[in-house]
Amino acid sequence: MTRTLASLFGPLQPMALAEDLAAPLLAMPIPEGAADPAAAARAPAAGPSTPDRFTVSRGLAVVPVRGILTPNMAQYERWFGWATYHGLAETLAHLAASEDAAAIVLEIDSPGGLVCGIEAAAEAIAAAAAVKPVHALVSPLAASAAYWLASQAAEIVMTPGAVAGSIGVALTAAAHVQPGANGAQIFEMSSRHARAKRPDASTEAGRAELQRSLDEAEAAFHAAVSA
Repeated sequence: MTRTLASLFGPLQPMALAEDLAAPLLAMPIPEGAADPAAAARAPAAGPSTPDRFTVSRGLAVVPVRGILTPNMAQYERWFGWATYHGLAETLAHLAASEDAAAIVLEIDSPGGLVCGIEAAAEAIAAAAAVKPVHALVSPLAASAAYWLASQAAEIVMTPGAVAGSIGVALTAAAHVQPGANGAQIFEMSSRHARAKRPDASTEAGRAELQRSLDEAEAAFHAAVSA
C-alpha cells in the first residue's frame, strides 16, 4: 500500500491549511527511499544561503514559498522544494543583512500548513520589511498559513486569478468509543494536572480545551495580519 504525505500529519496538530486546496499535495506518495536513514544522511544539508531557498538578480532576492508549510521538515525541502518556517526565518534574516539584496519578493504558492513554528517565520519577514522593501507575490495561492506569512510583507500583489485569505485554524481529533480490532479496549490517560496533554474530543471538557488552543492560535493569526 502506497503511503501518502497525508499520513505524515498526525491528529491534534493545529493547522492553518485550506484543506480542499491542499488535497492534491496531501495525496502525493512519499518518495521511494525516503525512509532510508543512509539516503537522508547523504543529502546535502540546508542552510541560510542554500541556493534553492532564494535567488538574487540585480539586487532583487526572490524567495519561493511553496507547498505545505511545516516547521522544519527538511525532507520536504529536499524532495519537493517546499518551504519550512525554520528555512524561511534563516533566509529572511540572511537577506535582511545582505548587501546584495536591495529588496525581497516572497513568491507564494501554498495552501498553508502547520501552526507550530509559523510565528518565527512571520516575525523574520516583518523584521526584514523594517529594513528593506519586502513584497509578497501571490502566484497563484496564498491560503491560510501562507497568507499569515504574506501579511507581514510591505505589500501583497496577486497574479490574475490568484487566491488569498482563509484566515483561521483547525484540527482533527478522535476518541476511542469501542474496543479495537483485537478485542482490547483502549484507554488513554495523562497525568492529573496535564489537562491539555491528550484532550478527549468525545467529552465537553476535551472539546473545550481543543477549542481554546485553536482560538489562541487564531488570535495570534489575527494579530499578525492586523499588524
